[in-house]
Amino acid sequence: MNNLLTRSPLRCPACTMYTLEMVEERQTHCLRCGFTLDGSMLETLLESLSLPVGLGRHACEECEHPQMKLLPGGRIFHCPACRSEVVRPEKEDALS
Repeated sequence: MNNLLTRSPLRCPACTMYTLEMVEERQTHCLRCGFTLDGSMLETLLESLSLPVGLGRHACEECEHPQMKLLPGGRIFHCPACRSEVVRPEKEDALS
């Protein structure tokens, strides 16, 4: 569990400023606001981190949202989560 948290740090859901630090085998703690996450909620979040990142056709490179939306015109992808936009890759155009 600690190895997964080291590879994919969890940002504190209370203050959203710091990543959670492992305190014990099944408990994390935010050094900034003192929020503690443990038990089944921690296990569920860590299990979700172990899932594949990109499930859609084009995952966001900024926030890893699983699927960006292709805007009208067909050249620009827009992320509904972080609002970043990227130009559609040329090799993907050839596949369509």
